[in-house]
Amino acid sequence: MNTNFFTDFLSLRVTKIVAVAGVLCSSCAFSQTIFSDNFQGYTDDASLLATWSRVTGTSTTMFLAPDPLDPANQTIQQTTAAGRLRHVIPGIIPTDASPLSFSFDFFDSNGGTANGRIYGEFRNSAGASGLLAAGVYNSVNIGTLDITRYQARSVDGGGWIQLSTPRSVGWHNFRFEIFGTSVNLFVDNVLEPDFTGRANSANIAYDWAHLGSGLTGNTLGYFDNVNVSIIPEPSALALGLLGSGAFLVRKLRRRL
Repeated sequence: MNTNFFTDFLSLRVTKIVAVAGVLCSSCAFSQTIFSDNFQGYTDDASLLATWSRVTGTSTTMFLAPDPLDPANQTIQQTTAAGRLRHVIPGIIPTDASPLSFSFDFFDSNGGTANGRIYGEFRNSAGASGLLAAGVYNSVNIGTLDITRYQARSVDGGGWIQLSTPRSVGWHNFRFEIFGTSVNLFVDNVLEPDFTGRANSANIAYDWAHLGSGLTGNTLGYFDNVNVSIIPEPSALALGLLGSGAFLVRKLRRRL
């Protein structure tokens, strides 16, 4: 067998694979996690409040509860009454080179048969600039309210925005990717077309993550898998993957 042909072919394949991976996976396993919570480690309301402070509501309106689809999985439930929990993180300023990701899972209990006011929120404690939220709301500033679809908020990008993503009963993931002066929203890992490149204030230090709206509403919901991460610059990630691929090829060549 021609070993030079084999290793050259392998090198080309590895280069293509890692280059594609660098484009497609800019925010996956290589991100730097700042905070992550799946709520499995809490035994009662007191242990939950050691990590999450109760901003509004009570232990009967915002509380630990079984996953409606998997009773073995523990989540946070907000009733139709007001409730909000807060987790404080170190103030992080996102940049184009080091974007910041805020994501959470949300269980929609009625799938758009009623509106509501229940969402996750990410913000700076000192002011409203840069404030972001996503989930279900009962009015919009941009577009026409459609309760069969989700809503999101960008204080710097126009207020509450009617999204294109249809609502459905079950778990959904909302993820903001925040850059220096813009922000994108992904719903179930799909870029939301009505929340792409929204203007966002620069030099905002994000230090509050909220679950629940703190408002009454018509929708019962659940939260799980909250995550705050710094995303590596995609180009740097691609170079790192290419370097790993090159190392693999060199190692194989030595063995051949």
